[in-house]
Amino acid sequence: MAGRRAEMMGPVYRRLLCLLRLWAWLALAEQLLLLNGDRLSGEVVREQQGQLKLKTAYAGTLNIDL
Repeated sequence: MAGRRAEMMGPVYRRLLCLLRLWAWLALAEQLLLLNGDRLSGEVVREQQGQLKLKTAYAGTLNIDL
């Protein structure tokens, strides 16, 4: 019985691990990595004509040349 339960839990753990990886990826999705290694976190508002508009909690809305 214990062997069967462990056998059935394998796929559950794999799915949980995949969901955690996806969640981690989504958490990092709105970070901008600069050439000097700094990161800006915030909400991407718009990207057009070579500029990215990033709304941050600490610096307001930034317009960044791409």
